[in-house]
Amino acid sequence: MPTRKGGEIDYDDIFVGTDRLQLTLLECQLTYTCNIRCAYCFNPHHRRGNELTTAEWKDTIDQASALGATAAIFNGGEPLARRDCVEVIGHAYDAGLQTAISTNGLLLDRETLRDFVRILDVLQISIHPWRYEDDLRGGVREFVDHVRAFKELGGRKAVFNVVLYRGGLISKLDELLEIVAAELGSDLDSIGIAPANPYGHGYLSPSSIPSLEECERAGQIIERFRANWTIRVNDAVSHYFSVKQNNWGSYGVIVNPDGYVYPTIEGADSLAYLFKEVEFDNLQEPCVSCPVRKECRGGSRLNAYVLTGDMTRADPFCVLSPDHEKVMRFYRDNDLTVIGAHGR
Repeated sequence: MPTRKGGEIDYDDIFVGTDRLQLTLLECQLTYTCNIRCAYCFNPHHRRGNELTTAEWKDTIDQASALGATAAIFNGGEPLARRDCVEVIGHAYDAGLQTAISTNGLLLDRETLRDFVRILDVLQISIHPWRYEDDLRGGVREFVDHVRAFKELGGRKAVFNVVLYRGGLISKLDELLEIVAAELGSDLDSIGIAPANPYGHGYLSPSSIPSLEECERAGQIIERFRANWTIRVNDAVSHYFSVKQNNWGSYGVIVNPDGYVYPTIEGADSLAYLFKEVEFDNLQEPCVSCPVRKECRGGSRLNAYVLTGDMTRADPFCVLSPDHEKVMRFYRDNDLTVIGAHGR
């Protein structure tokens, strides 16, 4: 086994940059191709380009490693839609990087899982709740079987992700979490829960974004789950209504299937492609003089741009932002007009 760069890094620590000037994470969007269509996904399914070849992805990984990257996560689209997915991930692993894949799991088989045991530090499977509303236990069966097989074969860490969208599954979220936890127990290393958001296709399909009431209800369910289970929950729901640390863009890069490089912020690929004038510069007021600026690091420039039309304004999701009421109107009153058509 190659020496892991930076030692054994917890999966969740991959997303916590400590040095804003040091490249830590390489996010490889291997392909636009996907076998499902989720309204809230930021992947621009309609786009097809000259995707990087196997050799070009390997060269990208080598360049990132030379610049100091210690981890690589592979997604898409659906990364398993590429025949060379295992080969490319194996190259990153053999280069000493921590490796993770984000997949919907529908193309996984035992042979691929066996390959992953050698080259993958983290298997992250995102289930899509619209598939399981009528039969939660049956719907997650394939996910449970994949995780069990991965661990039985000697796999390291397994993560379960779910996205919450308007009108979907939140009323059954507690049942879903209980089923997954009871079925997998210690085989499951963490759970990630996030609401559909107003960037990427959330920007194009804002009706998929959950209401404030739904987010609050989800937050209560998550807290009850934490009280009963020791499984780590990475909750991005409550972050929408607080001052949160925003590491995105400060320590990693996204390389999209065409080979373009963007800062790692949510939806950066699709939105930066739509809005050519978006630039990433020094913080502006009120952030410069904000007493908690070191905690949040200025938030998301794309949030500011999408919700206000001005990328230099404070991130409206911050409770201290003068534009925070726009977010509240969006979630509380279902006022979709706050998402403009800036730059389109």
